[in-house]
Amino acid sequence: MRAQRTLSLVLALLVLAACGGGGPRPSSVPGGAAPAVTVERFLRLAEQKEYGEMGYLFGNREGSVMERHPANEVEQRMYAIATVLEHRGFALRQPQQIPGRPEAVQVTVQLESRAGSRQVPFTVVRGPADRWYIEIIDLERITRWQ
Repeated sequence: MRAQRTLSLVLALLVLAACGGGGPRPSSVPGGAAPAVTVERFLRLAEQKEYGEMGYLFGNREGSVMERHPANEVEQRMYAIATVLEHRGFALRQPQQIPGRPEAVQVTVQLESRAGSRQVPFTVVRGPADRWYIEIIDLERITRWQ
């Protein structure tokens, strides 16, 4: 009888887990755990054309833009950024502290594309709940005429 009750409890927990439990999706948790992790995740989401998810990683000290602006507007902007960031591969450099901004670091990304290789600085800031958000991407490094 006890084994049957335990089995029933385990099955009930599995069903609840499969339903998602009603909480936020883990990929939609705003911000990233660390600057480089945030930039890497952002680039992977851009590759996957997950524009809404990108919006959860883009923001400032106040948090993600997805939490403060209309989703369709954020997705349009993330689409534009993802289009500029199209690449064949990338490598991240070690984050560097930005002088005078203790809450911000710069992560330089070496982007490889059909047009060649570019170093693109990302400014990443610490926001609410000790999460990191991409505040600035120097897209001009990619779009400027050679």
